[in-house]
Amino acid sequence: MARGQNLTPRETAMVINAYEFFHLEKEQGRARGARTCKLVHMCLGIAKSTVLSVWSDHMSAQEDEVTEEWRGRPPSFNDDDVAPVIRDYANSCNERRLSITAKMVADEVTTQASFTISRRAMNRLLKRVTYLQRKLQNRDRNNNPIRPEVYLDESYVNVNHVRGMT
Repeated sequence: MARGQNLTPRETAMVINAYEFFHLEKEQGRARGARTCKLVHMCLGIAKSTVLSVWSDHMSAQEDEVTEEWRGRPPSFNDDDVAPVIRDYANSCNERRLSITAKMVADEVTTQASFTISRRAMNRLLKRVTYLQRKLQNRDRNNNPIRPEVYLDESYVNVNHVRGMT
């Protein structure tokens, strides 16, 4: 192992295996006196600082694999808790032939459940629980519905209420 050169992956694996072997020997009481990094240094002829840096990199990589990093804010509700409320409301509105908007569904979830959901979050939730906004995407080749149908009436968009733009 040349001085001043980066260790190859095989050499790094050899250092890690030797360190684990000597560490296990010390835990079982078969090796005494010298520190584990010194034993690896004497065995492989690698500098102690290199052994310590390889071992610390190995341990930090293991910790990174074990700990899953949570990104963003934790969810305030579970989709499975809200889905039955949405399904019941959508079925009742479809039976009564009423139009449904994401805001109406969010208001219904607020009255039925113990938390509030904004309209934008409700739109994302409806997409996650497979309620679609277009009829064509909800049909197979034979024009049979694939998923429960909820037709969101988002007709009050920019084009429909701006004079002269239609």
